[in-house]
Amino acid sequence: MHKSYSLISVIIPIYNQGDFIESVVEDYVLALRKLGKPYEIILAPNGCQDNTLDVCHRLVKKNKEFQLVALEKNGWGKIIKQAVEASKGNLICYVNSARNTGGDLLAVLSKALE
Repeated sequence: MHKSYSLISVIIPIYNQGDFIESVVEDYVLALRKLGKPYEIILAPNGCQDNTLDVCHRLVKKNKEFQLVALEKNGWGKIIKQAVEASKGNLICYVNSARNTGGDLLAVLSKALE
């Protein structure tokens, strides 16, 4: 039996990953498109000291499916909570942007959608 979800929310907590977060997000987008379901990506930088926040702003401007939830001070639990509260999806997941690939995301969401 397949479950029905109207929107998938993917939360990406980010800390000082300005040099590679864009390519990671692009990989996630490719995976999400393979699912053929509506999605949103919530970029969640927290307490970053590099250009991560600038990169996230640029990504949000370019992508209508993206939103930004940011903290000035580091707080992984707080940023996850705020991102969940901001999400609009009825299937919500978060990923470790330093360790999870688009393939990982696709595998987990495919299983959740079974």
